[in-house]
Amino acid sequence: MRLQIVLIGLAMSCEGAHRDRDGMQSFVPSNAPVFGDFGSDELTVAPPDGSFDTDHDCTATSALGACTALTDACVCRAATISIGTLHVTGSRMLVLLASRELTVGTLLDVGGHGATPGPGAIAGYGSAADAATNAAGGSFGTEGAADSRGSGAIAAGYGEPTLVPLVGGMTGQDGDGGSGGGGGGGVQLSAGDQLEIDGAIDASGGGGLGGTSTFSSDGAGAGGAGGGVLLEGASVVVDGMVRANGGAGGGGGGTDGWGTSGQDGSASPARGGNPPDPAGCPLYGYVLGGGGGDGATGSGSATWGGYADSNSQCIGPVSFVGAGGGGGGLGRIHVSSATGCDCNGTFSPAPTFGTVEAR
Repeated sequence: MRLQIVLIGLAMSCEGAHRDRDGMQSFVPSNAPVFGDFGSDELTVAPPDGSFDTDHDCTATSALGACTALTDACVCRAATISIGTLHVTGSRMLVLLASRELTVGTLLDVGGHGATPGPGAIAGYGSAADAATNAAGGSFGTEGAADSRGSGAIAAGYGEPTLVPLVGGMTGQDGDGGSGGGGGGGVQLSAGDQLEIDGAIDASGGGGLGGTSTFSSDGAGAGGAGGGVLLEGASVVVDGMVRANGGAGGGGGGTDGWGTSGQDGSASPARGGNPPDPAGCPLYGYVLGGGGGDGATGSGSATWGGYADSNSQCIGPVSFVGAGGGGGGLGRIHVSSATGCDCNGTFSPAPTFGTVEAR
């Protein structure tokens, strides 16, 4: 379902509790040199539900306000923005600048889902893992995982805890038989007065796809890293959930079937996919292994995938199971306010905190 465009003109007083005598907001939004300042006090956006594509829906009359498409971000401005249940996709990150109030009522989903990345996620691995190597999970706030032998080339973490500049999470590495999970997206929510999160913001990474079944090595894709969530307002209230967990790796494929895909990141650890039933023969044993690694959460690191294995002693073709993909690392969450965060909700990973930049 596409978003319904609901824009309501609304005259606003310039006497808000967090305004100066000229009616301007009392702080400068983060990343202002790139994204710009707050906008008009004359536009209210009613709760949108459905989907929003930061490439195709980023227009001056969008359902998220007056939006401008920059190179890396879709920046939307209004006086008041209220989010219902919204799934966001696209190559650009999402930036919402509400000059007064911004509320997330049910769900703002900017996460990766399977191989589809969240808005503004990055591709950190230039090539797929080879036949004998576990694909490496995406890295961001923490590193993804490959395997315990250190044979996978894991990308380093990157970015700043303050999310200045704003960046999204890293997509997991492809295996030679399954795509990596999409990284979580990048999102900035800035409110001149109050930012309130009653529902959930999900910027978790996607699960890597399971390996296919052929008579060759079919390694699975690794999990994507969680994305970046920047929350700021003169006052910030979080009663809901904010998460940027890692996606899990897929299970390796084999001669006896496909591996299953890893789970998308969630509030609990995303579990790695399973390999197919063991392949081999009673006399010389069965090939095991190839399971996907779990995604990282605030309480646990990403885990590595199971090894590829084979058995050439049985009659007929060589039996094998491809390597499982590693789990994706954590994203980043940062909260800035003028009065301190009223944070009764849950976060994964734990956020960093700061103060907004006064004018």
